[in-house]
Amino acid sequence: MTAMAGVVSAALVLSACGAAAPSAPGQGGGASVPEGTGDTASASDGQKGATATNPNDSNGSQVKKLAVRHVAEGDYPAAEMGDWVRANRERPFWGFFTFGGTRYLMVSRGPSPNPGHKVEVQEIKQLPSGHLQVRAVFRDPEPGKLYAQVISYPVDVVETPAWATAYELIFEGPKAPKSPGLVEPNIMVTAPKPEHTLTGTSLHLQGKARAFEGQIHVYLEDGHNVLLDQVLSGAGAPEWMTIDKNFAYKAPTNPAGMLMVYAASPRDGSKQDVVMVPVRFQR
Repeated sequence: MTAMAGVVSAALVLSACGAAAPSAPGQGGGASVPEGTGDTASASDGQKGATATNPNDSNGSQVKKLAVRHVAEGDYPAAEMGDWVRANRERPFWGFFTFGGTRYLMVSRGPSPNPGHKVEVQEIKQLPSGHLQVRAVFRDPEPGKLYAQVISYPVDVVETPAWATAYELIFEGPKAPKSPGLVEPNIMVTAPKPEHTLTGTSLHLQGKARAFEGQIHVYLEDGHNVLLDQVLSGAGAPEWMTIDKNFAYKAPTNPAGMLMVYAASPRDGSKQDVVMVPVRFQR
C-alpha cells in the first residue's frame, strides 16, 4: 500500500469540541451530539474484559465494562495512523482514526517538560444505549521524584469497535482539560464494508461526514497505483453531509486495495478523521 503521509491551550482545543458545534479537523476528532442515554491490556495481550456488542445485533440492557487495549506506536495498522498521531500529539487533542473494523481513539496531553506528565485511558464501558463511555486520567509528576528535563508528548491510543457511533469522553485529574462529553466521529463510512469486493470500476460510497468547509477527500489505491483521488463537497460543519455517491476509478492491477476517506486540517493540511477500509477487486 502506498504510504500516506503549535501548541494551543486545552481550553481552546476543547471548546471547539463542546456542545455547540464540532471542532474543525485537526482541533479534535469528533462532533458533539445531543445527550442520550476495564481491565487494561496491551494490543498484544489477550482480551480481559467483556466483548463489545453491536446494539444493532442485541437487545442487551446491561452496562458492560470492556477491556482497554492500548496500542503502541509499533502496532499501528498503517503508516497513515503514525502520521496522524505525530500531527496531533503536539497539542491537547482527542480524535478518531478508523481502520477496518476498529476505531482508534487518541487522547493527547500536548508537550510536557518531562516524562512524569501522563495521560491514560483507564476504563471503557458500553452503555445500554450502545454508546461507549471512555474515562481518561491525566497525571502530573510524582512529588519528590526526579525526571529528565526533556520535552515529552503524553499520548494514549486505544482500540474501540468501529460500529460505535457515539462516545462519552470523561477526562479526570487535577489538571485535566474539560471533558468533551458525548461526541461522534466526524466521518463514518457505512459502505463499502471492510474486505468488500468491488466489481467493475465504480465505487459506491455511503456514510456521513462533518468537515471544515464541507470538503472530504476520497482516495482509492491498489498497492501499486492511485485509482481515485477526489474531493467531495457538501454542507460545512456543524451540518452533516450525507454521502451516497458513485465514484468511477481506474482499473486495478492488484486484487487488494485500500479506500481512505478523510478531511484535511485547515491548520496544517494533515489528514484528520481518517477512515481506512481494506477492499478487494474482482479480476
